[in-house]
Amino acid sequence: MNSNETHTQFNRQLSGKWLKAAVVGSIWAAFEIIVGSFLHNLRIPFAGMFLAAASVFLLVAFMQLWREKGIIIRAGIICALMKSISPSAIILGPMLGIFMEAVIIELVVWLVGRHMVGYILAGALAVVWTLMQKILNLVILYGFDLIKIAEDFYRYLAKQIPFIGTHTTLIVVLIFGAYAVFGGLSAFFGYRTGSNFNHSPPSIPTVPKPGKQQENPFFGIDPSHPYSFLNLALVLVAIVLNLYLINSRLYLFAAISGFLFMFFCAFRYKRALRHLKKPLIWIQFFLVILVTSFFWDYLSTGNHFSTEGLRVGLEMNFRALVIIFGFSAISVELRNPLIKLLLFRNGFSQLYIALNLAFSVLPGILEQLPRPKNIIRQRIGLMRHLLTQADHLLTQFQSKGSPLIFIITGDVHEGKTTYVEKLISIFRSQQYKVAGFIAIGSFQNGKRHDYKLLNLSTNRMLEFAKAQEQPGWEKFRRFWFNPVAIKSGINILQEAQAIAEAIVVVDEVGPMEVQGDGWHNSLMQLALVKNKIQLWVVRRQLATTICERYALDPDFIIDIACASEEKAMQVILEKAAERSAF
Repeated sequence: MNSNETHTQFNRQLSGKWLKAAVVGSIWAAFEIIVGSFLHNLRIPFAGMFLAAASVFLLVAFMQLWREKGIIIRAGIICALMKSISPSAIILGPMLGIFMEAVIIELVVWLVGRHMVGYILAGALAVVWTLMQKILNLVILYGFDLIKIAEDFYRYLAKQIPFIGTHTTLIVVLIFGAYAVFGGLSAFFGYRTGSNFNHSPPSIPTVPKPGKQQENPFFGIDPSHPYSFLNLALVLVAIVLNLYLINSRLYLFAAISGFLFMFFCAFRYKRALRHLKKPLIWIQFFLVILVTSFFWDYLSTGNHFSTEGLRVGLEMNFRALVIIFGFSAISVELRNPLIKLLLFRNGFSQLYIALNLAFSVLPGILEQLPRPKNIIRQRIGLMRHLLTQADHLLTQFQSKGSPLIFIITGDVHEGKTTYVEKLISIFRSQQYKVAGFIAIGSFQNGKRHDYKLLNLSTNRMLEFAKAQEQPGWEKFRRFWFNPVAIKSGINILQEAQAIAEAIVVVDEVGPMEVQGDGWHNSLMQLALVKNKIQLWVVRRQLATTICERYALDPDFIIDIACASEEKAMQVILEKAAERSAF
């Protein structure tokens, strides 16, 4: 495959389904937040059904705008992952619900066809799934004893109210039918709205521009939390062990193990246990005990109270507590940035890039959507506004592209700057322009004494940092930094961006930038520049952090201990050729 073919393939991948999915996913996430807030504020029953129906309306409308297969599933993955920033204790259920809605709609339309019947059936099944998921969630939470309780309670009601016993099938059909009707109607109106939009010229909206990257948006990363794969494994084992002890009726061991596990989770995952602060969960626990105690043996013995039923109710609630604590802990540990990195390095880079694009515009989309109290009044123009905005967001995402930023990494004092100097020399020998700066350090008594900033375009040097205190300079850790040099460095990077076909060097990117100081603002701008080779010098232990902070590709990390300068240049030019940077 020649470089032109590779460039064409890359553009197709980058500007195709994943970019459109980033648009749909970001708008879907904003839509969920606004509509969800609206339904929550109204405190109406069946809010989940109405929210699912609203999502069906949105997705089916978007399927008229972009008809490629696979966009909705990808948007579902993005929207579900964006749901991970929710402050809710348990995020797995809502994330699964969002993903399954997308899967059902995409699958049904693929099987039945892209026509009115296919969309209505897809919408109906997607909304019915929300009811099925609620039932599954309860079974997972309380176990299969819940089914027996439901049967006994139903038989009791059937005796008291004959209508229920003779119309069981009708009641079930009506409940599921109501969900299906709402889903089908939502799909119908979504189809009509999307089709009408395609036949009328859209207005030009104010499109939210990608703003400053949110702090650790992916998986809602909390930098203060000590993530641990070991703890994730221990939580999974503890859940299985406790459920085994409960099911085996080894109650003494289950109580000891379960309470120790819950104490551990409460101590380590305090913020994740907000779910238990909701009165509804405790009301639910009380009702479980009440129903099991009074109806467990009623049909067989006629007794209105059963000690066995009380035992079963307590067992079910204890099981539910184990599940709630365990899933809360898992929800936190799944936000581990290392999990993100593993996914990225194993074929999910397109998802990561698309997700960061979606996060970058989410605040702007939210600002432009009507407040929850105004949704009904502005409902007519809302969907048209979102569809109009989508095309412009796609154009914006396509123009952003993916930066050609290479991380040159090594340990402290391992020779990163010397390595980059040799690399620059090789590039210049091949008639490439080089701009930016490098920080040249000197030692005194075996310790780094100072740094000078070398402008690669003019060869001028500035005093940059010193270990001794300097009047008017700013202290960071053990060095004092020259504010004049920092301002000059910012100007150098701005000028470097304007030099056509120039390789931009930044030496180095370190802890100061991680904290939002130093070259941080300039790096945010450079991270948006496409088709320009950039070399950022980063110490090895910060390489992953820098990639996360500026949404860079970890596959573009070059370790000075693993590749010679000649090999590094070859890799850089090959990747640049793929994207026609020169």
